Amino acid sequence: MTNLFKPISIYFFGSLIWLTIATFLANGNAYIYFGMMLIWFLGILTMEIKHNKSLFSNDWEVLKGHKAKNIILIIIGLIILQLVVSISGDFFRQFVSEKSHFPTYSFPINTWLGIFMNLLVGLISVIIAFFEEVAYRYELFYKFKNKSIITFISLLLLSSFLFGASHIYNFNGSILGTLSYASAGLILGLFYIISKNIWVPIIIHVLFNSVALIAPIFILLFKIKSLF
Repeated sequence: MTNLFKPISIYFFGSLIWLTIATFLANGNAYIYFGMMLIWFLGILTMEIKHNKSLFSNDWEVLKGHKAKNIILIIIGLIILQLVVSISGDFFRQFVSEKSHFPTYSFPINTWLGIFMNLLVGLISVIIAFFEEVAYRYELFYKFKNKSIITFISLLLLSSFLFGASHIYNFNGSILGTLSYASAGLILGLFYIISKNIWVPIIIHVLFNSVALIAPIFILLFKIKSLF
């Protein structure tokens, strides 16, 4: 299982180390922090798209060939994902300290620069969703589908746990708090198994994360409309 070294060392530990460095260097400056996030995730996503070009191309053709079935799967998957994250989040929130241990970053929505930066943050969320499905659902799990069933299930659980743990900063450093996202990773992995197509969990995850992009888009539209 030496092929696990790359996704675990680069995608999990590498991303956590980079976010730690970004948090330290930014020192509360949201522009530096999100700039460093964009550099990292866009860089490794570009690398993965190049490395798995045939996977994306072949699965996209299959997706288009079974549009109705996959659209239904994506809708069902998105609904279930929303429910699981909401329910599990309510439960695991009790393990997250109310005292903030890490800086929070935000931009004003009443300036053009602030709106642009919120759009950028939303775009980063979409990029991260794409990257995470390649890293955690494919590289850490589905590419080993021809292994034994025990190995396959073990990797599903491992990849889901690491996916959740990679969001530890979102939960104020609580590993138990990240289990709500680990549950989300499990759902996305199951829909990958059902669909046998990487684009299904990618689209589900992108739609789930796109809330961060939709809001600033509407704010931008209202801002433009106010000029006329």
